[in-house]
Amino acid sequence: MENPIGNCLIVAGGKESKIPHNDGDFVIACDKGLEYCLKQGIRPDIAVGDFDSFSGEIPCNLFVEKLPREKDDTDTMHAVKKAIALGYTSFTLTCCLGNRLDHAFCNIQTLSFIKSQGLDAKIIEDDEELFIIQNETRNIPPKDGFSLSVFSLSKKSKGVFIEGAKYNVSNFCFLADVPMGVSNEWQGNCTIKVRKGRLLVILSRLSLS
Repeated sequence: MENPIGNCLIVAGGKESKIPHNDGDFVIACDKGLEYCLKQGIRPDIAVGDFDSFSGEIPCNLFVEKLPREKDDTDTMHAVKKAIALGYTSFTLTCCLGNRLDHAFCNIQTLSFIKSQGLDAKIIEDDEELFIIQNETRNIPPKDGFSLSVFSLSKKSKGVFIEGAKYNVSNFCFLADVPMGVSNEWQGNCTIKVRKGRLLVILSRLSLS
């Protein structure tokens, strides 16, 4: 394979979403994620998994890595580790949420694993976008029709500053077992800073009802 350049797009097998495919993406489909790719006219560079949830025929001339059903890593985590080994430092994960809560939570942990490696990653779905802020400052432009929630993945996330939101904080400490940051709102460009810790940021589409 050629030396990879750009973003790695990993399509998991959760609830199907519109796949945010861009030119230059290196695409890995995980099990049923291959079905979603083919349905949306995307030919992945690699397909991985035990394919217990995939239905249909796997296209010819597609690089496939068949995995055993009993294994330590999920198909998605295997895809992430493979992409890291190939040299990728930027990741977009999709079709990761919905269907089963245990798989959704596992994929959030996978997002956290990528961040722990010093790499950039996000989950993009039809109705959610998730990313992690760790010991850094991030500017978050307004996303019309979405709420902005912040949760601590660390036991404590210290020195948290939120500016440009309806509910701002200054030098605050978020705790992993206290859900303080749910459903905030933009008041312009929002800036979130955490001096020490790991924050999960979730943008969720607001109900139209």
